[in-house]
Parts: sequence; C-alpha cells; structure tokens
Amino acid sequence: MLLSILQTVLGWGLNPRHGLSACFDAWGAHGGKTPPDLSAFLLWQMTDERKHQRAQPLPVQRPPWDSLPPARATPAVANTS
Repeated sequence: MLLSILQTVLGWGLNPRHGLSACFDAWGAHGGKTPPDLSAFLLWQMTDERKHQRAQPLPVQRPPWDSLPPARATPAVANTS
C-alpha cells in the first residue's frame, strides 16, 4: 500500500519526503495514533500553493557542530602473525 501511495505522490509531481515527514510528525503528536483530521494529507484537497511547496526539496536539517560526538581515534590493529 505504501508503494501505491508513494507512486501517487510522485505522479502528482510532489516530493514524497514532505508528506511522509508530515504524517510521521502528526502521528507522533497524537501518541502514535491516526490524527482525527486527515484532510491536510489528501492530494486532491491541496491548494496550488501547497502543491508547489511540497514539490520542492526538503530542507536539510543539520545538528549544531558542538552537539556532535567527538571523533574517535583509529583503533590499533593487533599483530597476530
């Protein structure tokens, strides 16, 4: 079923990452359950402006550099000969 949904989104010329991110965020906000109003996810009810937004690449969100773990040293290789 998911493949069919993704193919439909691609057929409309939209970026499927927008829809998937929005669905996952909505499910998470409702405790893992389906949100009561699904009209925001229906392709045929989207405005032209929203379709244009959903056709664009998803912005990349990078973590701040200071929150990344420190680089680890290369482990020493044991000589087993």
